[in-house]
Amino acid sequence: MYTGFRFYMGAYYYFRNGVRQHNQFVSQWGLHYYVGSDGRSLQGIHMIDGKRYNFGSNGTFYMR
Repeated sequence: MYTGFRFYMGAYYYFRNGVRQHNQFVSQWGLHYYVGSDGRSLQGIHMIDGKRYNFGSNGTFYMR
């Protein structure tokens, strides 16, 4: 089963053991990402559990 990011229809989704992940932080390539309720990796500035995070705005998606 596949674990990692996959690009599909213009967005990146994260899978663990073949199952798409939702609403959680994930790590890959030594960087941290967040996948939202639809499974897509977030980009830009977002509030998660009352804390502000910046995931970049240049197509990189990792936490700053």
